Amino acid sequence: MLRVQASSCCAGLRPTLTQGWRQGLPLAPSPFRHMAAHSGSTQQELLRACAELVARGALQPIHAHWGPALGTERWRLFFEQGDAALVAALTALPGCLRLERCADDAGPAWLWAELETLDEVALTAQMAGLPTPPAARLRVPQAQPVCAASDAADGPRADPALAARLEAGLPLCAHPFADCARQLGRSERCVLSRLLRWQQRGELGGLVLTPPPARQPRPGWIALWRQPPGALDTHGADLVRDCPTPSHHGWPWALTLVTAGLTPPPGLAGAQCLRVQVLEPREQALFFQAPA
Repeated sequence: MLRVQASSCCAGLRPTLTQGWRQGLPLAPSPFRHMAAHSGSTQQELLRACAELVARGALQPIHAHWGPALGTERWRLFFEQGDAALVAALTALPGCLRLERCADDAGPAWLWAELETLDEVALTAQMAGLPTPPAARLRVPQAQPVCAASDAADGPRADPALAARLEAGLPLCAHPFADCARQLGRSERCVLSRLLRWQQRGELGGLVLTPPPARQPRPGWIALWRQPPGALDTHGADLVRDCPTPSHHGWPWALTLVTAGLTPPPGLAGAQCLRVQVLEPREQALFFQAPA
């Protein structure tokens, strides 16, 4: 839980900081004034407390949480050698959501990475900066069809300048949308109306202030099947990825299952099980920024 060490902040401020930002800032000219009214604090107290938490690394700047209608692709990459240089390069990529790296010195030095990008062209651009190309890659099947709203003429894809500004982070000030508008040479009203349309169409989940994702790896196990298994209970699995048809990118496994914990789960007949360290460097992929 985040702790605010500021005596001037009232008791209602802490829940606002730890919970309220997850629902998104009000898309209004003075969002902190709206939030302060609900917390019982003043706008100045709220801004001061947020700035302190951001400076300590306990809170991320105001940034976009994209909605499910944006229409993205999820890709899984496999590397036969996962050294420290490759791990560092992968975690620096805007689209990198998670890594699983074999943790047994006696076993293979394999590494898996999961990226979210706008499309395969964006994936190729991100991979170009890696010291080692992947041995195989898999486009993760979409659970639901992509909403056509992401192709709107005034959607985030059609306005990459504003989208990238939201991903880079807005300033902590009384009028963050006005500041963003000035940098883009637009009016605050124009920016806010566009954000509201994106939100109404499900392309933008909101502008949020959230704690950063954990940077420390956690223990887990990965189970790999080269042939589709029979009935399998995946309840409680950390990640499940299947390849229902042969991959044209050489993906060798029919099913991948990752679980958290120090001991492998039971009931994984026919699978190759390996101990891994799981790292999640991103809360959400950054779709509109160039690879680091």
